[in-house]
Amino acid sequence: MGRTTRRGGVAVCSRMLEAAEVRTSRTAGLARSMRAELEGIMPMLGAEELAVLRWIAVRLLAGQQSYGRLDLAHDGRDFARERAEELADAVVYSAMAELRRVVVRDAKAAG
Repeated sequence: MGRTTRRGGVAVCSRMLEAAEVRTSRTAGLARSMRAELEGIMPMLGAEELAVLRWIAVRLLAGQQSYGRLDLAHDGRDFARERAEELADAVVYSAMAELRRVVVRDAKAAG
């Protein structure tokens, strides 16, 4: 096991620190690579496609505010279950919106 040191009043194993530094380095490298790839893709997208990409990015930032930065290797959430719940909610909201549209249309036609 690695040597234990204190950082900010907290005992930290040197191997844990080394692993975190490697992970941070890999993550930083992946972030640079993904940014470069996006910079190459974005000029080929139209304004509305960019608006979709921006909307997704804003949603990711909202998630980051709630859960912190995305870390798939260590995130214990059940994404399949959450996706199913969110899709069910989307179906409910779609049905309500359609019903409202029909009710309003019928009310205008009758009145």
